[in-house]
Amino acid sequence: MHDLLEFISNHPKGVSAGEIERHLQLSRTTLNRRLTEAVQAKVIVVSGKGPATRYHSSDPLSALRTYFAKPHTERELAPYQEARLGPAPALSDETIQKFAQLPEYRLGKREMGKFLIDFSCASSILEGGTYSLLDTQALIEYGEKSTGKPIADAFLVLNHKEAFEYLHDNMALGSIYKVHDLLTNDHDMPALQDAPHFLPKEQRGVLREYSEVDINLSAYPSSTGTSIWPIQPWPTPSWIA
Repeated sequence: MHDLLEFISNHPKGVSAGEIERHLQLSRTTLNRRLTEAVQAKVIVVSGKGPATRYHSSDPLSALRTYFAKPHTERELAPYQEARLGPAPALSDETIQKFAQLPEYRLGKREMGKFLIDFSCASSILEGGTYSLLDTQALIEYGEKSTGKPIADAFLVLNHKEAFEYLHDNMALGSIYKVHDLLTNDHDMPALQDAPHFLPKEQRGVLREYSEVDINLSAYPSSTGTSIWPIQPWPTPSWIA
């Protein structure tokens, strides 16, 4: 049943019996039986009739749950798309309406712990950090720094963790200043002052007043699908204060 539900959850717009049959390599008899059981258990719903019949997860958050259940190394890369920064980023009216009907959801303590590890690791890697998922877990859960790796990379992970925890409890536009402060905090440690990830106190949590930005050692894919490392500093775009 799990493989059936996972495949259907990966298709928020629904999927046909034929597509499920080909993916799971099941006989039509076996598939029909499993679909009937899933419908009766109310874990999937059916729309359309005849050839237009589609199967959907009954959980409106199933696609998100399936995505985050995968290790970050197995998730599909999401390249930068400026259109995604809009109030309703490239979403249809139908999709926006569905989001408006989603139930309020708060991460439980266990889910939050797992998310913080995944988030801190992935975000740090995008910034050029060297901590693996296991390194990040050991650091966050046990306070163990990875031997042989820069102390700056450990604080890069911890800063991302602290910034998300703050944002989770302070979801407001004005919080962006505090988040910036937390992300770039050098903790007044001489060992971090020359690291590219951190800023002196006077430059944290305020509008940028200097003209160049270093984007270096980043694993973030460009629009061509390649890493943007290494590149030289470039002037700040005019639309960024």
